[in-house]
Amino acid sequence: MKMIFLAIVLAGCSSSSFETDAILIPTSETKGLMSQSVLLIVEERAISRPIKGIIPGCCTATVASWNGRTGIFVAWHSVPNNKTLILIGNGITESVGPFVQLGPKDIGWCAMVLPREWVPFKVAAYKADYGSVIAFGYPMSQDKLKATIGTDAGIIKNYRKIKGHAEPGMSGGPVVISASFELIGIVSHRSPGMYFAAIIR
Repeated sequence: MKMIFLAIVLAGCSSSSFETDAILIPTSETKGLMSQSVLLIVEERAISRPIKGIIPGCCTATVASWNGRTGIFVAWHSVPNNKTLILIGNGITESVGPFVQLGPKDIGWCAMVLPREWVPFKVAAYKADYGSVIAFGYPMSQDKLKATIGTDAGIIKNYRKIKGHAEPGMSGGPVVISASFELIGIVSHRSPGMYFAAIIR
């Protein structure tokens, strides 16, 4: 099944710009805080049936720089069988693939030369504890970017355990250090009162 990325902008923000579970709406007040770094994945069939201009989403993707290359991170469980996705946003349309799975983790990666309008996150250096973190993503059936604040609670195998809240649809979205906005992982799965970020190394 083909999927389509609808890109919306984010970056250059400070942690003080967000409240826990704040909904970020791309209005004139927030556009100044954004650059194109977080992508909304929607099913192709949803494009033909937008409701009042809103395209329902099903997952999130992250633009990042990793191992000296730029590209796109997604949650592997959201990658379709053909492993190829179409990225659109700001008048840009790109067919990207194939995505490859990184080890046993729930991460898909596709290296690509990014359009200049897209700003990649930088992957953070390893630390045992990152303290306060922020996750970004598009909750299911919404086109509004959501930011949730959480706390790093340690490592379980290939995942960071985060005390906080992430909703369905935020899978694949970036988890960043609140103080620096450096990327430590992507949202993978949830359990009551916490979620797990697949570690990017």
